[in-house]
Parts: sequence; C-alpha cells; structure tokens
Amino acid sequence: MSEAPRPPAFAVPALLLHLGLVLLIVALAADPLGRLWRAIVSPVSFSDEIANPAWILALMFAAVFLGARLLSFAKGRALPVRWTAFAVAVVVAVGAGRALDPGPGEIAWTGMHDAPPAVQTADVMKRLSDRIDVALEAGQDVPDDAALQAAFADEKGEIRPNYFYRGLARRPFKLVRVPKANGPVDRKLPGDLAGTVYLAVAPDMRHYWVTGLVLLQDNGVRSSDLLPGPNGVMVVTNAATTR
Repeated sequence: MSEAPRPPAFAVPALLLHLGLVLLIVALAADPLGRLWRAIVSPVSFSDEIANPAWILALMFAAVFLGARLLSFAKGRALPVRWTAFAVAVVVAVGAGRALDPGPGEIAWTGMHDAPPAVQTADVMKRLSDRIDVALEAGQDVPDDAALQAAFADEKGEIRPNYFYRGLARRPFKLVRVPKANGPVDRKLPGDLAGTVYLAVAPDMRHYWVTGLVLLQDNGVRSSDLLPGPNGVMVVTNAATTR
C-alpha cells in the first residue's frame, strides 16, 4: 500500500530540506573528490592526500538516495519523513567522520613502507650507497643496475615511494644511471618524476654520486625536483668533492 500524499503545506519545506541536504553533500564531497580527480590526472601526487574511499562512497550513496527522493517529488509523490531522516543521519555521520579524520601528514609512520616519500628517498639513497661501498671495498667496480635493485627493498619487501602517478598508479623507485660523470646529477632530467634516483658514476668506475627526485611545493606549485640537502641538494657520495 502506498503512502498517503503529504499535505501541501509540507511540500515546500520538505523540498527545501532535501535541496539543503544535497548542497551539504556537495560541500562535503567537493574537496575529497577534487583531490581524487587531481591525483588521477596529475603526473604525480602524494598518496596520503586521497581521502578514505569510505567517506566518498557514503556521500555518493546519500546523494543518489536524495536525488531519487527529489525525482519522486518532481513526479508528484510525497517525500517520506523516515527516509529523509535516514539521509540526514548518513550526512551527519559522514560529516563527523571527515572532521575526525586525520589530515595528510598527521599519521605517525612506523617503517619505510609508510614513511613520507622524502624520508623514503633519503633512505634508499643511503641503501644504494651502502651496497656500492661493499662492492668497492671488495675491489670491484660500481655494480650494474640489476645488482643494485636489492637496495630498494627491506625485510618487508620492495619499498615503493608513497606517490600516486597518473591514473592512481603506484610504481617502484626508478634507478637512472649516468655513466662517465664528473659529479652528481644536479638537475632533473627531462621526463623524470619524483621517485627517481640518479646514480652518477665516474669514468674510473670507483667513484659515484647519488641524488634523488621528490615532489616539492612552492607557493602552491608542485614539481618534481632534487631532494634538498645542507648545501642545496642532498648528495650521497664516496668522492672527496662534488661540484
């Protein structure tokens, strides 16, 4: 049995209530959906900027539900109070959850797999240097790239930089070797993104310089650039001097 139509006196207030809820949902969803869209289309973005999918899904559910209610209203049907109360509860719960959800950078990390990407980059640069030093101390040259891949993993497995790449893709660190170098790579090479580690190797194959790209932000503009260090750029090397 269908519900009896609501008295006309309640029609306008019910409509305004539903429209207000829709606007509230749009306001709550604008920021997380905007960040999600930027992460999808941007070459690289921070992985911790993406809101928990539960918030977005709950908001989308409430939006679809309220949209169906408004469509029913447009067809001359009543807007049942009990379902409106349910939609209000969903929106309030999502709003409270979003307010209590820690923002980017506020969650403590316990290891390299969940550490900030700049910390991860500095760590794998040091790991790479350590493996090269072991080979040099054994009288060998700087090892080839395949032999150095173990530097990008720990006891828990492969360390991936905490970035999203275009399309929300994740990828491992990228090692780029620059042979016959006389110093470190001191600027980003064309096409490279944050999560790239440069290994510049001297002609004698006994000296090297390690630098890495991270995602930096300056006045709201983001770019992949070399990890900063005490003298401008962080360089891990066994050479006496660097240019």
